[in-house]
Amino acid sequence: MQHINKSIENGMFGLVLVGAFLATGVAAWLQHKAGRRRAALWAGAANLLSVVALMVTMGVDIPLNSELAAAGDPSRIHDLAAVRAKFEGGWVATNMLAPHRAVHGGPARAHPLPGPARTRLALKPGVARAS
Repeated sequence: MQHINKSIENGMFGLVLVGAFLATGVAAWLQHKAGRRRAALWAGAANLLSVVALMVTMGVDIPLNSELAAAGDPSRIHDLAAVRAKFEGGWVATNMLAPHRAVHGGPARAHPLPGPARTRLALKPGVARAS
């Protein structure tokens, strides 16, 4: 687990984590500005869930990962089971939320495209008309 944590802690991880929050926030604002209230609400809901994901990651996951890294080289840890038990309980509990974050944020991000984009898709041969 230490190796996995070390390999993902980079600029791309931060960009993706914060980028989801920024992208959904911009999408909500643009939809609101265009007068698409329903789409703005869906994008706003996705943005709220991105905030929850950020809070869980920064408030729980990253500190747990840092604690695990501070334990040192696994080959030199005397009580590996104790270190694992201390890390595993909190990490498993918070990461059980990850599928819920994805499931609840997914529908907001997958909301049908409004206006011209929907019309262009409906005019393509073999694509069902949007209602």
